[in-house]
Amino acid sequence: MRKKSNQRWLWHPVCHETNTVLAYVFGKRKDVVFKELKEHLLPFGITRFYTDDRGAYERNLDSSEHEVGKKIRKKLSEKIQISEQELSD
Repeated sequence: MRKKSNQRWLWHPVCHETNTVLAYVFGKRKDVVFKELKEHLLPFGITRFYTDDRGAYERNLDSSEHEVGKKIRKKLSEKIQISEQELSD
């Protein structure tokens, strides 16, 4: 059985226009892991992050580049689910 205290997350930013995963990092929801993800995103010139309200985002992003909310993330999740269904067909 897996322990909740040892959770790992797959962080995968998605391009809104193409629904393509730009990079990914697997690890705990900690600042160091988020900073690693930001490094992977530098070549893409990412200027906005749409996230939940985890502290790692607030501590490592300026308010001008960060938007907290479920509306956009829900829309992206729906796109990803559709893409996964298309792949399995």
